[in-house]
Amino acid sequence: MASIELFLLQSPKIIIGSSPCQLPYQKAEALLYYLAVEKKSTREQAASLLWDNCDEAVARKNLRHAIYTVKKAIGEECILPCGRQELVLNPELTVSVDYDRLVKEECPDAYKGEFLTSFYIKGSPAFEEWMLAKRQFALHTYLELLKRRLALLPPSDVEGAETLFGLYIEQEPLDENLYRLMIERYLSCGFYSKGIKLYNRLALLFERELSASPGRELKELHSRLLDALQEERPLMERTDEELPGRESELRFLSEAFRNFIGGKSTSILLTGEDGSGKTCLAEYCTRALSERSFLVLQAPCLETEKDVLLKPVSTMILQLQPLITPYHLKVDSGYLEAASRLFPLSGTIDTAAYSLLFKLFFSIGEQIPLVLFFDNIHFMDTASLDFISLLIRSRNPNILFLATSLPPVGSLEHILLPLCAENVLLHLEVNPPTASVFGKAGREETIFRGRVPLLDRLKNLTSAEEAVLELLSACQSRANLELFEDLLREEPLDILDALEHLKSLEIIEERSEQQNPYFLFRNNSIRRRIYESMSLSRRCYFHKILAEHLKHLEVSGKTDYECLIYHYCHAGNQAMELKCRILALEEYASKNYELYPMQYTPQSRLNGSIPSFTGYCNILEDRLLSLTENEASSIPFSRLYALLLRTKAQYCIAQGEYREGLASQKKALMINSQTDNDPLMRIRCLRLVNFYRLNIWSTGDLERSLSECLRLGAEGGYEEDYAIDCRLYGLFKAMEGNYAASLRYLKRALRIFAKYPLKSRVYTLNIAGCYNYMGETYRKQMQFARAVQFYQKAIATCESARTTGNAVFYSNLGRAHLALRNREESADAFYRSNRLFNESAALIGRSITKGYVSILEAEKGNFTSAGELIKEAGESARLLNSPNSLGLFAIASRELLLRWPEEFPSILALTPDEYKNEALAALANIPGAYEIKEL
Repeated sequence: MASIELFLLQSPKIIIGSSPCQLPYQKAEALLYYLAVEKKSTREQAASLLWDNCDEAVARKNLRHAIYTVKKAIGEECILPCGRQELVLNPELTVSVDYDRLVKEECPDAYKGEFLTSFYIKGSPAFEEWMLAKRQFALHTYLELLKRRLALLPPSDVEGAETLFGLYIEQEPLDENLYRLMIERYLSCGFYSKGIKLYNRLALLFERELSASPGRELKELHSRLLDALQEERPLMERTDEELPGRESELRFLSEAFRNFIGGKSTSILLTGEDGSGKTCLAEYCTRALSERSFLVLQAPCLETEKDVLLKPVSTMILQLQPLITPYHLKVDSGYLEAASRLFPLSGTIDTAAYSLLFKLFFSIGEQIPLVLFFDNIHFMDTASLDFISLLIRSRNPNILFLATSLPPVGSLEHILLPLCAENVLLHLEVNPPTASVFGKAGREETIFRGRVPLLDRLKNLTSAEEAVLELLSACQSRANLELFEDLLREEPLDILDALEHLKSLEIIEERSEQQNPYFLFRNNSIRRRIYESMSLSRRCYFHKILAEHLKHLEVSGKTDYECLIYHYCHAGNQAMELKCRILALEEYASKNYELYPMQYTPQSRLNGSIPSFTGYCNILEDRLLSLTENEASSIPFSRLYALLLRTKAQYCIAQGEYREGLASQKKALMINSQTDNDPLMRIRCLRLVNFYRLNIWSTGDLERSLSECLRLGAEGGYEEDYAIDCRLYGLFKAMEGNYAASLRYLKRALRIFAKYPLKSRVYTLNIAGCYNYMGETYRKQMQFARAVQFYQKAIATCESARTTGNAVFYSNLGRAHLALRNREESADAFYRSNRLFNESAALIGRSITKGYVSILEAEKGNFTSAGELIKEAGESARLLNSPNSLGLFAIASRELLLRWPEEFPSILALTPDEYKNEALAALANIPGAYEIKEL
């Protein structure tokens, strides 16, 4: 006999052998679940439990029918009579029940959710009472077992205690005793910051939920934690040796940092003239913090980078990545991946990734107190200023913001000074220390060196020293020794001597990054003075040789384009600057908009000074067309023009802006055919039309267009592009219903992609995309278990390369699980998909996920949320204009109206029958649209 597994501590599920089983109606299910828990019941009890509103004869008849239904579905005599009046489960069957594992075997791991989650029988109040009683008992048992496990852990096992604590408060978030146990463990193990943070979290929760504060014992624990933290390493004391004359400033900062440690939102702005010592003061404080249980991220804002959007934030992201493991941080890979889409050179902002930055910093702050230190924010770009102003206004108690600046002017005055007036940003003006504080003769020479007038320090320099300073002043921020040796006509030893002397004069300083030394100015005013003292022609010369040097290095990526743009711009080479901007934009678009139907994330206006993506493309087009004949001849003009138009088309078609996208694509194709006639350019232009037709499910002309792309790719040896078009051809064949051909082309694409390392998300998502389409071929043939395997392969491929799983993969996985009646797995997949869609502006698949999640929310009674979701589903479906999306939206709308007729008529304009007709019309000609059978 087959074994039967009943999962009741979640959305209920019946597994026979390894296959799911679904009973045809819920009262039969309820009878099985009742006997699985109680083990036996009288016929009278069972009948009255489920059919209390029927007379006795009808109730007994219904009971007999339910017993027969269980037998028929399971294939065995599952419920047997015991004597004349009692019913029991067949003792010869092996029946495993997770409820028994929890209660009898005392295994808390069996608890996956509340007893019979989302299970409801209309008109059976007796069963409802029984279910609620068991639900409460199961939860109580689970919590007691967790508490017992926590008490048995060794005192030093903080990580294990955190896991159990997290599971407990997920179910019982206001249990003050458990917070006390956890805070006591933090105190005994020396994790004072974690204990303080946990107390602050509880205090906030009590205030919000109960309008009360924690009890006396917890308040005493909080005081002991603060004392222990201060005793462990007193903050910024005995500073007379290192920072003489800074007592008042350090008292101010010490008080601010103590407030932060105590759980208060803290943001600090230090202002002062160049040379006043504000950076030195800030770095002293962050050094003191970094030796404690804090994570400090530090980014300089450079004058040469003030037009590069979110550059300081990008610097912090790069610092963060290698710290994840040593600090034991749990960071969603999607948050870090967002950084790769945040900093294009297009002058635009990826708004979805922008919001992910907040989630990234907030999630880290939940794990360890986070300090963000921005130096010289008067050089910060406007997007970064907007970002940090929002961050400060969020008043997050886990994040300390620290910045230095010249006295606020311009955008700083409008953005930061209002924050000071609102008391959300503490402002400290830093003045240079006076000479009277230097009393120790032994230190006088070193200390006064910093006060030597700037012009005096720049006198009597050798030619090598002058050349070093001039070249360094033309660099964006820093230079290594190899750069000086390659570009200066000086002997290597003379360059080394010059660098050492300039370091001794405290004009420049040497730092290292991953054991690679580099040099930079100690003070930006010195850099500016040297740079401005050069003639215009000399500046142009240095920028020219720096650009040529960078161009010949074997480097790639947005940072290098950024440097090239900077140097070509200042060298006055408009044509090369435009070339780099177009190539950078094309590289960005190819990573984010190439992979149909991957995560398309739009650019939008952040403020008046930042154009949209298409607006930026139009600006570049105008500038390109305004080049003189000589300038245009110095670059591959026609190729760049076609590339720019193709890039614009990529973005527009991905966003559903079909008219503008197709116009740009057609123009790019015409320019290519009239000039270079580059087959690779033609392939990629045609692919955009293919994207459009796939989007709207218009398969009529796809055969010819895709075949031409495959032919050109094979003839030209463009293996990667050939593989991409094999993937799209496989998708096209699946849309036609030719599943054998679809699988053949998808496997061919996989074989080619397998040759390449997963060096970028391009390869990862193409491989994952192939697995997803293979899943689709099986799902459309109603081989749902096989489809699930391929969707899971797609998701695992992304996870193995630390790339966020695509929202469409989870959506398709949810649909397959739903067809298998795996309700819990289906809901989990749809909610994951919905979260990913919320973190992007992906269009394809969005309406399908939103429609299904609206039904899930309605089942929970969250009708406001369900209404918002179904409205968004309709908007996305109409924007995409795909019959598949429109048909599934109509099915979801019809189900909402039929199941909850009182809740949705004001949101959904049509009747259930009208939505049924719309769904039938939309899905009628789509192969594999098995959902139509439900209508």
